[in-house]
Amino acid sequence: MTSVRSAGDDERDLPMLIAWMRSVPWAPDFYPCGGALVSRDEGRVPYPGHVEVAGPEAAAAKVRQYHDLGFRFVKLYWRLREPEFTAAIREARALGMIPFAHIDFNVFSIGKALDLGLRDVEHAYTLVKDVLTPEEQEAVWLHEVKPLAGESRDGLFFAQTMGYLAHLGPDDPRMNALIERLAETGTSVTPTLHVFGCRYGFTTLAPPPVGTFDDLSGYPDTLMAQGRRGFRVMLGHVKRMHDDGVRLNLGTDSAEPGRSALSEMLLLHRAGIPMPAVFTIATWNTAETMGIQDSVGAIEPGMKADLVLFERNPLEDPQNLLSPKTVIKDGVVVAEPEAR
Repeated sequence: MTSVRSAGDDERDLPMLIAWMRSVPWAPDFYPCGGALVSRDEGRVPYPGHVEVAGPEAAAAKVRQYHDLGFRFVKLYWRLREPEFTAAIREARALGMIPFAHIDFNVFSIGKALDLGLRDVEHAYTLVKDVLTPEEQEAVWLHEVKPLAGESRDGLFFAQTMGYLAHLGPDDPRMNALIERLAETGTSVTPTLHVFGCRYGFTTLAPPPVGTFDDLSGYPDTLMAQGRRGFRVMLGHVKRMHDDGVRLNLGTDSAEPGRSALSEMLLLHRAGIPMPAVFTIATWNTAETMGIQDSVGAIEPGMKADLVLFERNPLEDPQNLLSPKTVIKDGVVVAEPEAR
């Protein structure tokens, strides 16, 4: 990767993040977004990469602060309630910034966000929770997931999410309508398949769990089987988005963004997307979503010489994505296979 957009920063690191914005040949071009915005909840200590805003005025002020620091993106997290969400997205659009959002747990809806002008959605798995009603979600949990979980206590977020997808199935008309609306509004989606795929055995890269939320080691086989069914359904939804013209981006939501980006590309191909289109997603689409397509994302005169050269051709065999690479940044060779 030669260009990176963060998806939520610890404000204690702002001086470092601002310094990283300076483009240099030996590091990726870095685009911070500041803390992911969340509404204030009394008694809750926010995650370090989040920042609380106490009301619409505070939300707009935080967006202005990030704009004045030179940030071009702002992240809206699912804990941001409607008044703050509305104020933040309106301020960001007025300032020419690019808002992107993780919408989840029925706190806000993707439909309402699209009405406000949101055009970049994080995580394909969140679409199922926008489609199923809270009552349906509760019924799936009580009658389809929980009985399989038994005594398992870890990884239940994964179990619920994949259970919802297994229940919804591959061709639900509500999901199809939401995908159609995403296409009609020109909204992009960053699927982040790897974070689930690596836990259910769909990837060659399987880092250890980050915490109890993604530790599936105690899952019964029946729960794992349900999760794999749900993951395959999500792959089908991603393929439908691609076929229907939704712009897909490359992103990982992973603690190992470099290697997991390659895993993400393999999963996009596993969903049925041809490898040339996977490379378009990883390059041009993502650059366009970031608003930097005038300088990166294609090999053309006038573009920056930012290149990743594979020793073996991934178009002939997708697994060649994992072959040794030469990385060129700003026309300077910064990594070669011999050095890796």
